[in-house]
Amino acid sequence: MDLVIILAAVPRKPRMTRDDLFKINVGIVRTLCEGISKSRPNAIVNFISNPVNSTVAIAAEVFKKAGTYDPKGLLGVMTVDVVRANTFVPCAFTDSYEKFKKAGAVVVGISGHDVASHNALASKYTLPFTLLSDEGNKVREQ
Repeated sequence: MDLVIILAAVPRKPRMTRDDLFKINVGIVRTLCEGISKSRPNAIVNFISNPVNSTVAIAAEVFKKAGTYDPKGLLGVMTVDVVRANTFVPCAFTDSYEKFKKAGAVVVGISGHDVASHNALASKYTLPFTLLSDEGNKVREQ
């Protein structure tokens, strides 16, 4: 059994919307899936490329057109943003929190993820600072 893990895509950049990201990454996904359907038609394909909900849907259409679609063999991992930003950065700040505090700095984390995910992260890693939710990305886009 073959397993194909797709990380290939353009990462989201500042001021880039998910729609902008989709327009760029759809071509990458389509090309890769066309190749997979020819070279590894029975492979399990796992996407870790944003926006996952859209890239998986595009992949499904490409595989259907090629006659190689298997709904049990097409996966999407949606935690790539959470894994990257919500563990590395907060943990790095936690390690230096006392230095920031002594310098008079106030440490606040903010991201587009919801409050529940922030609370879970803060609890798991015992973060000593506040995490704010900017689900509409209004603060980040300013």
